[in-house]
Amino acid sequence: MAIGRSIVQKPELFLFDEPLSNLDAALRVEMRQEIQQLHSTLKNTMIYVTHDQVEAMTLADRIVVLYKGKIEQVGTPLELYNAPANLFVAEFIGTPKINILPAVWRKGTLHITDDIIFPLSRKPAGVREGDKMFVAIRPEHMQYQQPGDFSLTGRTRLCELQGDSTLVWLDIDGHSVCLKSFQQLSFPSRQSLTLTVQEAHLHLFDALGKRVVLSPTSL
Repeated sequence: MAIGRSIVQKPELFLFDEPLSNLDAALRVEMRQEIQQLHSTLKNTMIYVTHDQVEAMTLADRIVVLYKGKIEQVGTPLELYNAPANLFVAEFIGTPKINILPAVWRKGTLHITDDIIFPLSRKPAGVREGDKMFVAIRPEHMQYQQPGDFSLTGRTRLCELQGDSTLVWLDIDGHSVCLKSFQQLSFPSRQSLTLTVQEAHLHLFDALGKRVVLSPTSL
């Protein structure tokens, strides 16, 4: 009703402040689609405030990510997903949350543990020997029984079957890591499991959480 009253006044700009937060899941999806259609029909500017990243990703042309009153990043949904400016944005975008592992840059390689070492093809720009870093990998970019550039081995903690996919939670050197597989998988607790990842799917951050890009030239 509130949206309808606003439409008849023909405003140049709409401000939505978490309009779907009190709706059940099914109705929230339906109303999200209605708002998309309204925007397409009316062609008005809409500023939409939400804590729901699904709403942000599906409705927005551009997203402004705020943290404690400070703008962390502005961009299209895919820009924020593919190239988060810092660890806060990386963790905010994506469900389940992105996996984050501490690492150290040594002798041209990323050392995550004594047994997990990523020999990158290109050096992270501005990184020096011994610098602490963070390696972030989205759960949907982890792979099981598929070839990859690097591998990680851990022990399973929990499997969550979701029908069309499975979330497999593992412990890797004391760090919780999630695999999102579009297979129906099941593993007993504490089973050793090796996952792979492509270098292109790594997100690197410095010790302060700022995004680090790879240099254009090979090591």
